[in-house]
Amino acid sequence: MVELSIKEVNDIEAFQSLKERWNMLLQQCPDNNVFLTWEWLFTWWRHYGQDKKLRIFLIKESDRVIAIAPFMEWKYRKGIFNIDVIENLCAIECDYSGIILTERRQESVALLLDCLKKITRDSHVVVRMSHIPENSLFLAGLREQYPAFSSSLLLIEQPVSSCPYIDLPANWEEYFHALSRNDRGNLRRSMRSLQKEHAVEVKKYAGGDDLREQLQVLFELHQKRWQERNVISKFARPEARDFYLDVSRVFHQNNWLDLTFLNAGGKPVSAFWGFNYNDTFWNMTQTFDPDYSKYGVGQLHIMKLIEDAIKNGQRKFDFLKGDEAYKSRWTSSATNNFQITMAKSGFWGRYRVKLLRILIKYDNFRARNFRDNLGMFLKKMRQKKGATSD
Repeated sequence: MVELSIKEVNDIEAFQSLKERWNMLLQQCPDNNVFLTWEWLFTWWRHYGQDKKLRIFLIKESDRVIAIAPFMEWKYRKGIFNIDVIENLCAIECDYSGIILTERRQESVALLLDCLKKITRDSHVVVRMSHIPENSLFLAGLREQYPAFSSSLLLIEQPVSSCPYIDLPANWEEYFHALSRNDRGNLRRSMRSLQKEHAVEVKKYAGGDDLREQLQVLFELHQKRWQERNVISKFARPEARDFYLDVSRVFHQNNWLDLTFLNAGGKPVSAFWGFNYNDTFWNMTQTFDPDYSKYGVGQLHIMKLIEDAIKNGQRKFDFLKGDEAYKSRWTSSATNNFQITMAKSGFWGRYRVKLLRILIKYDNFRARNFRDNLGMFLKKMRQKKGATSD
C-alpha cells in the first residue's frame, strides 16, 4: 500500500486552485457541512485572513488528495502576553468545523497528529480546534489515534457548544401535531392576531441586483433589535456586512442562499439569512423588529421556514449553536460540539494552554455587556448547583 504524505498550502492562489477537488472530497465525506465548503472558507479568508497565516494540510496518496485539514495560524496578543495559535480556518464565523476525511481515515488522522506533534514541539504553538461535532468521524479517529501520541502531545477535550436541530418528517402536519398543544395554540393565535391587523406574506430573495438592499434590511433589523439591549450589532462593522454580501452572492450562484422576510402590511418585520445545503436548512442569522414582538413574528417566521423546508424535501433543520429558549419550543434534539486543544506535553505546554484560556475569557468578558455577563455567571452557578445535587 502506498505510504501517505502531507503537504502544506500557505498562499491564497493555491487555496483558490483547490476549489474543484475540495468540494468533490467534501461530498464523499460523511461529516459534510456548509462550514467546510470551499466557498464559505475561501470567502471568509479573503475578508478576515489578512493578519493570519494560511496553513491548509493536504493528505495525499501518491499525487491524489484524500483528506484536507483547513487550519490557520495567528498570534494572540493581549498586553505583554502573546501566544501563537493554530486553529481551524474560520474559527470565529462557523458553527461546525472539522477535517475532510474520505479514504484511509485512521491513517490520515494519525499522519495529521504526527504533523501537529512536530509543530507544537518545534514552534511552541497551541493548536485549538473549535466546534467539532460529537458524531464526526474526525473526533472518533482522534480519540482512537491519540494514545499513540500521548507521551509527546497534550490533548484536552471539552464541550463548548450545542446545536439544536429537527429531523424533518415527510409532511408538515406530522411535525406540527408533534408540537405541544400549548405551542400549537400559541402559534395559531399569534398568526390570527397578526393577520387581523396586517396583510401577511413571506418573501424570498430570488436574484437580481437588489441583494445589497435586501441584506441592508436584515442589517437594520438586527441593529434595531440589539440596540434595545444596549448591545452593538455585529453589522455595525463594515467588514461583517461585506462578508455577508460576498457569501450571499457566491451561495446564491450555487442555489444555497435562503434569504427570507416576513412582511406585515408590506413592511419587513422578521428576516432570516440561511442556507439550503446537503439536504439541510442551516439557520444562520435571524432577527425581527422589536416593535412587533407581541405577535411573536420570529416564531411565526420559523414556522414558515420549517414548513417550507419539509415541502422542499429537506431532511434536517439546523438551528446552529446556541441554547436560546425559543429553540427548545421546536425540538429537543441537539448536536454537542467539542473543542480540542493540543500542545507539547509537559509544564510549558500546559502553561500556554492555561494562559490562552485566561486571555480569551478576559477578551470575551470585555466584549459583553453587564447584563449578558451576569446572565452567564448565574447560568454557570445553576449548572454547578445541579452538578452538586446530582
